[in-house]
Amino acid sequence: MNKPDWMDRTMRRLQSPYVGDSALALLLGAVTAVATIPASDGNGDGSLRWTTFALIALAALPLVWRQSRPTASTVAVCAATWMYLWFGHPIGPVFILPTVAVFSYAFNVSRRRAWWVLSILTVATYLALKISIDRAWTVSLSGELELAWAVAIYLLWTVFPVMTASIWWGAQRSREQVAAAERRGQRAQERVDLARDIHDVVGHSLAVVTMNAQVALHRLDKPGSDPRLHLEAIRDSSTAALQDLRQTVAFLREGDRADQVAVRTMEDLPTLFEQVEAAGLHVVSQIDPTEDVSAVVTTTVYRIVQESVTNVLRHSRATEVRVKVSCRDSQVNVDISDSGPARDARTSQSGRGIEGMRERVDAVGGKLKTTASSDGFTVNAVVPRQ
Repeated sequence: MNKPDWMDRTMRRLQSPYVGDSALALLLGAVTAVATIPASDGNGDGSLRWTTFALIALAALPLVWRQSRPTASTVAVCAATWMYLWFGHPIGPVFILPTVAVFSYAFNVSRRRAWWVLSILTVATYLALKISIDRAWTVSLSGELELAWAVAIYLLWTVFPVMTASIWWGAQRSREQVAAAERRGQRAQERVDLARDIHDVVGHSLAVVTMNAQVALHRLDKPGSDPRLHLEAIRDSSTAALQDLRQTVAFLREGDRADQVAVRTMEDLPTLFEQVEAAGLHVVSQIDPTEDVSAVVTTTVYRIVQESVTNVLRHSRATEVRVKVSCRDSQVNVDISDSGPARDARTSQSGRGIEGMRERVDAVGGKLKTTASSDGFTVNAVVPRQ
């Protein structure tokens, strides 16, 4: 159900900073007025007049604009306080109002500006306080006591507010820098994940297409040979690769990775093996059921197997690859091996594909081991089920 317009307008007004600042001004004005009543005994000329409470209200009112007009608000609060002191009203609780004003001012302007403005206001307030004491009190202050008053007021109204605001803003900037670094790290990780996905999709498909194209070209030279099967495999692999790549590019445009990036699981392994078989590489597989394996783990297993058999197609002269996926206790074991030998100087540490497999396995808390020898290449991965 849609909210009525008047309710939306009311909610927007209540969210305005003026509402909170008006409530604060009213509360501080009331507290100051009430606290001034007992403070009047033996303080100043000892009398309470209507002007006492009028000047307290006048000093509290500018706090309504303490965020939108910080300089004007602070000067107005201090000016009302000076008038209060000039007319000899009780000293004490009234300083609550300018204290709140100067602290708020320090948090709403630059540090340099706060130093200058608050220093001027502090000197003026001290002079107003001294004049008030000299006029209304029968006891004069000694030079040491006057100095102590001046230092105390300067610390309270200038040093403490500015230093507190500086510390707070410094901590705020540190939090923002940490958050920005986390966002940059997240974006960098997304780029790595995308690069790995594109490598897996494109690399495997191109390897299958290349092998089928080579076989098809070889059969074209033989009378009676029909390359149709390999051409169909090229078509199917290309179509699947384009679909996966289109979904990955859609993520780059729309940013919703969970819905856009192609997800492959262990259930897709038979289709993968069919593509590899069509390219001329025989697959001997043993895959355990995966009912209680988490989605991210089953996708990781699929990508490990995909990259491994793709590497066999690209780098090995093997005619057979053995794939075994076994689920034992709390982990999934993946073993892929071929009969070699290699077409090039392949090692267990070279290539983006192996690096991508290692990153995938590390991401789910598993371990990956690769071994290259004259007899072939072996990949062993252990990942948790959940």
